[in-house]
Amino acid sequence: HYDYYICMYILPHADRKRLPPGFIMFTKVLAYFIPVVVLFILITTSILMLYKAKQSAVRHGRPVRWHGILTVTITTVIFLVSHLPDMVLILVHGSSVQPSSSVKRAVTFCLNINIVANVFVYYLTVRSFREFLSTNVRQLALKLGLSSPVTPRAVRQVMLQRCQETSVV
Repeated sequence: HYDYYICMYILPHADRKRLPPGFIMFTKVLAYFIPVVVLFILITTSILMLYKAKQSAVRHGRPVRWHGILTVTITTVIFLVSHLPDMVLILVHGSSVQPSSSVKRAVTFCLNINIVANVFVYYLTVRSFREFLSTNVRQLALKLGLSSPVTPRAVRQVMLQRCQETSVV
């Protein structure tokens, strides 16, 4: 059995009965709706920044440096998409609609997508992170004995030596 818990410490249970109708829903909307609005604003401004950057670069004849703005935009979109199901589930909590156990499990899975996706987004969009990660993974593989110390440079040198040896003969 899979259950979903929400920790909302607003007032003790006895004091909740004295609250005006809809106060709990108002606090849920305040706590979860406003962040969604902020994320939409971030996504919109990031896309507008991409558009303005492209216009400015074209006007000055320079290439557009997409990776910074693109990284922020993709990260924000993934965060929003992975958290929207959770926000919907929280807003529905306490109403007559009761989601099934598999829906709750899927919502929790969606939250984890955001955590895992960040590494891939940075790897794809930030060159220095990609080089850092590749170097460290290669070194770890060597230490664990999972790989031989073959690098692209070493392969090129061996290929050049073989080409020179065959052309001399």
